[in-house]
Amino acid sequence: MIITRHVIPRRGSTNDSPVIIKSRNKMKSIIFIICLFQILISISCKEGSFNIGKENIGSISIVVPDTANSIVLFAADELKKHLDLVFDGNISITGFSSRNKFSKRFLVGIKPDDYSKKLNPEEAVYIVKKHDVFLFGDDAINIKYSEEHHGDLNDKKLNEVLNLSNNRTGTLFAVYNFLENELGVKWIKPGDDGIFYAKPLSVILTAKDSTWTPKLLQRNIRTEMLSFKIQNAYGQCAPKEFSVTKEESFKKYADLLIWMRRMRMGRSENFRFGHAYGSYWEKYQKTNPDIFALTSMGVRKPMGRIERVKMCPTNTELPKIKVNEWRDDLQKNPFQNSKSISGCENDSDGFGSDEWCHCDNCMAIDARREGEDLTDYVTDRYVHLWNAILKEARQYKDDIMVTGYAYENMLQPPRREKLDDGILIEFIPRMGGDFEVTKKLYEGWQEAGMKKMMYRPNDLWWEMGIPMGQEQRLFENFKLGIAHNAIGTDFDALMGYWEGITDMTYYILAKGNADPNATFEKLEEEYLNSFGEAKDDIAKYYRHWRNIFNTKVIPEELRLNNGIKTYFLEYGLLYRLTERIDEFYSLEDFDLTDSYLKTAAGKNIPDQAGNYIRRMQIANENSRLTFICFMAGRSGNKDQITARAKELISFRIKNKDKVDINWNVLFQAQYHQMKDQIGMRYLGFLPKDIDTNEF
Repeated sequence: MIITRHVIPRRGSTNDSPVIIKSRNKMKSIIFIICLFQILISISCKEGSFNIGKENIGSISIVVPDTANSIVLFAADELKKHLDLVFDGNISITGFSSRNKFSKRFLVGIKPDDYSKKLNPEEAVYIVKKHDVFLFGDDAINIKYSEEHHGDLNDKKLNEVLNLSNNRTGTLFAVYNFLENELGVKWIKPGDDGIFYAKPLSVILTAKDSTWTPKLLQRNIRTEMLSFKIQNAYGQCAPKEFSVTKEESFKKYADLLIWMRRMRMGRSENFRFGHAYGSYWEKYQKTNPDIFALTSMGVRKPMGRIERVKMCPTNTELPKIKVNEWRDDLQKNPFQNSKSISGCENDSDGFGSDEWCHCDNCMAIDARREGEDLTDYVTDRYVHLWNAILKEARQYKDDIMVTGYAYENMLQPPRREKLDDGILIEFIPRMGGDFEVTKKLYEGWQEAGMKKMMYRPNDLWWEMGIPMGQEQRLFENFKLGIAHNAIGTDFDALMGYWEGITDMTYYILAKGNADPNATFEKLEEEYLNSFGEAKDDIAKYYRHWRNIFNTKVIPEELRLNNGIKTYFLEYGLLYRLTERIDEFYSLEDFDLTDSYLKTAAGKNIPDQAGNYIRRMQIANENSRLTFICFMAGRSGNKDQITARAKELISFRIKNKDKVDINWNVLFQAQYHQMKDQIGMRYLGFLPKDIDTNEF
């Protein structure tokens, strides 16, 4: 917009000279020309603009190709849903052959005739013209819907669109970019109650071309905690009132995956990671027993669960077996196996150093330091294995890569071995670690030959079910990975505690994936702006919890850990934090945050924000009661523990459908990871034999 400012000269006396009068007339002419110029610009802009409002919504249509695929159809549905919300309309969706029936059109999955640019993977484009808005992008349905193998999404459209690992949805991203950039729509949580939007009478869209290509080729936050499998397994720890049907579970799971797409999560390329040897014991125990770890017991067999058996990384047959399997997989499924082979070791099974390989070759290759055991350092032997797999595989495909984990006793960089060109590391640092130490770990791996890496933290697991305020610390850990050449992310995993508990964390991380150059301050401001006049009060709420985390929890965590292995913030160790809960939290914290929410709820704000704040108030009361149970659990008094636990469970049952908390996962975490400090064991709803192997 061009704004021209001018100054009107002071009126002179009636005795002005002819020269002054002539000058004044000249000035009036100039002012007239300027004003006319502004009017012409305004008229020109309006004539070249796409106008949309309540008065003309009926003359506008969403147009899709006559043979549109699932991605384009879903993109059109999402565009309609949001336009109807913003303008109180009922905009129609029509096929391309009927487009001329409408004076203005949103053309979804359709390019202008003069558009010839080749799109990058996942690239999203929208182009605004006088009568048309084109929204399109790079789409690819690499894995199609199957009635036999549909997983949790038995709907063709949803199944194909929400396959974040394999299918690219550039057109859908174009719709979301348009809604966010041009109409100010925000999605601060899954579901309709997480859609925040203004309701203008009309919007003038000026002519423009907008394009977005993801800077990270993989942007992923794992979502399996909302899957029916997890709900069923973790529901063992919850009262019967929290059981969910398949249909209920699938609906919430779909809402979460849709939110992920709205936040532009997805993949441009498909690299294989994950524990690579989980099925090997059943396959090769008889034919190739020497590929398995020689345990401290002097035998080559699992010490616990067979899917967590350890391998012998220096065994010369193991790379050949792995590559032969990959060659078969490549023939069956080229898309999923053409980029990489996973060489990642299975998870440890709780047997310490004993379960890792003690053979002479493996022990000799590790450059362990005095005082270190196999749970501290085994990196060299695994770099040796990954290089051997790469060398074997490159005989058949010269651009194949091999992936490996920098994690636990493989987190420290190799001291003797070097990475061959073609090894892709998935790095798993901890937000509770010393960031200076983490930086040195990255640098050490780069000196050993690491050129690319995936950032794959477990930090989202460390949840107590009350606000922790970890969003800034977690984001800074993410940014440290980006600064050291992370090409993608894989966060494990979203627990699903929204509305004032971890919702800001989820939002800021997701938006950071879409724009890794964004600062924490920018994304925090964006989130808080959703609450309008209540913004400052909501800021006080989140920042209060963040201050506790940054000034109390993290300093104590760093005091107790070695900069790498965390003390509180680790799977199965959260009980160490809850056992000392009174050192970090008090009832006054909940009183203060309640007061912020009460003030916020009284402000002149849109209904979406008001409803959200009311749900935050319910969630904060649940957090207060949980804190009280933690405190009772510290006392050891069974009667006191039981009384407080009954109050908490009664409140949760009463409010379970009023807030978006993943209850079954929360109950499991507080029973299993926090050693039932809240006292569920006294209430009679836990089964006698909980199958913890399902955890």
